Amino acid sequence: GVCNEDSDPFITMPKHFLIFAIALLLGYGTREISGNTDPGFDFFLLVRQWGPAFCSQTRCNSSPVAAFTIHGLWPQYETGNSPQSCNPNDIFATTNLNQSLINSLACTWVSYTGSNQEFWSYEWSKHGTCSLTLLTTQAEYFGAAVNLNTKYEINEALLNAGINPRTAGGGPRQRLLDVLTSAFGEAPVLRCNQQGNVLEEIWQCFDTDLQIMPCPRSVSSSRCGSSLTLRTGERVPPVCRPYYDFTLNTAAGNSG
Repeated sequence: GVCNEDSDPFITMPKHFLIFAIALLLGYGTREISGNTDPGFDFFLLVRQWGPAFCSQTRCNSSPVAAFTIHGLWPQYETGNSPQSCNPNDIFATTNLNQSLINSLACTWVSYTGSNQEFWSYEWSKHGTCSLTLLTTQAEYFGAAVNLNTKYEINEALLNAGINPRTAGGGPRQRLLDVLTSAFGEAPVLRCNQQGNVLEEIWQCFDTDLQIMPCPRSVSSSRCGSSLTLRTGERVPPVCRPYYDFTLNTAAGNSG
């Protein structure tokens, strides 16, 4: 299911690092990166989550907004697995980001179970460190995620098609897919709860130049039924509304 702070425990990281270090010493098990032409992975997965669905299954310490927000930007292999925790020594710090980016992240990459900073730190350690061959700093990584989130704005695309995600309560799976495919040029992958009736996440794939691409077959959708529920949530708080401006400038955004 959807997972705000990914479920694998931190304790596995040193073991992974030890195996990697041994492989490095023995001269095998690592991919050759020459002149940055091989980034060490095949594509990015941009993951957006619907907070109210997450919080219906997990104890949250704040009320989720009724909007799609960033869960992560994950380097992936075509085979379906992904590199993880590639540089345990590269520790996340908000001092590496400018205030404008921090403000944007605070509204668009939100944790409902802990502090935002803990969420960003976890996602950086697990996924961001594996993108360093292309996105060479923490600021570049988080900036890329925010830029992609803005360029491929799911809430806005739905609103433009007359579906207010906050008030619509969901809709036919095919309609949601058609709207997003039409808006962005490639079909997203929908992820649902185990019963297949609640939409939890929307995944999109991007090549190593951060251009949208068809998701490889290895990126499977979870079994979503023909009719999907968007669980109800809070309005976007006033401080964050500039980042969701489009909802205030449409009739759909002002209703309900």
